Amino acid sequence: MDEMVMSRLDDYKAVEECGISQSTVTEVIRIIQSVLKRKPSQDYVLYSDFNNRLEIIAENFKNGEPFAYSTKRDEQRKVFGVLLALVNVRSYRDKGVMLSSVVVAARDKKPKKPYFELMKKVGYYPEDGDSEDLWRQDKERALKAYRL
Repeated sequence: MDEMVMSRLDDYKAVEECGISQSTVTEVIRIIQSVLKRKPSQDYVLYSDFNNRLEIIAENFKNGEPFAYSTKRDEQRKVFGVLLALVNVRSYRDKGVMLSSVVVAARDKKPKKPYFELMKKVGYYPEDGDSEDLWRQDKERALKAYRL
């Protein structure tokens, strides 16, 4: 496991101040695994798969309101992005893969731009060049590690 990437991911954990607990991260990993098992011919999990399966109340989130990814509120989308980043911290530590690589948008079946930005920020993907091939490789490794 790349120590520099792990160190930068650990630094990224400072975002836990938004109130996302480790049990919430565990639940999201369980949901991703559940979707992958339920749809064995599908090699991705749509962001929208979370809409009916996950309601999270982040302890320090504004007004403690539950949310799902489909909401249009910027703060809520940010918290969901942070949650997926924390899933990566855990999955990279546990299995050496970035599990959120399997979570994609329905339109193009690719992660959204913040996924690629995070991967570059922590040094997992190079700053320049095409990250799409790296993402496809990561997705395959994550599928093998988590589709048990």
